Amino acid sequence: RRRHTRYPLVTGVQTCALPISARFGPFTDRLAGCRMLNMTTYIGIVSKDGDTAYGIYFPDAPGCFSAADSLDEVFTKAGEALAGWRSLMNEQGHPIPDCRDLSVLQRDTALADYFADAALVIAVPVPSPHPSAEAA
Repeated sequence: RRRHTRYPLVTGVQTCALPISARFGPFTDRLAGCRMLNMTTYIGIVSKDGDTAYGIYFPDAPGCFSAADSLDEVFTKAGEALAGWRSLMNEQGHPIPDCRDLSVLQRDTALADYFADAALVIAVPVPSPHPSAEAA
């Protein structure tokens, strides 16, 4: 019989974070709770080495990354980076890749090192563009 442990969910402005110790826990349902109507949720992998800034990498947003000097700043910087990335992708007419769930990303062997070295895994909701804006 498997024992399920409840892990704390750290929240920020329009952002949900999962402690990396919970990466193999039953978080798919809780992550779904972070999703809001008309929002797309991107998974961000946060790294931190010694005295360096926090680095934020988004596997499903090619070319989108950010850095923050403090843990509190991670959430704001992550949201700003994704909003700017989506806006630029739309302006340049590039397709926005589909977001994968956390459980799918964890099974991606190409991301194993990112997850292994992560200080935190966050889910960042970004407003989806209005359908007519994407068509324009």
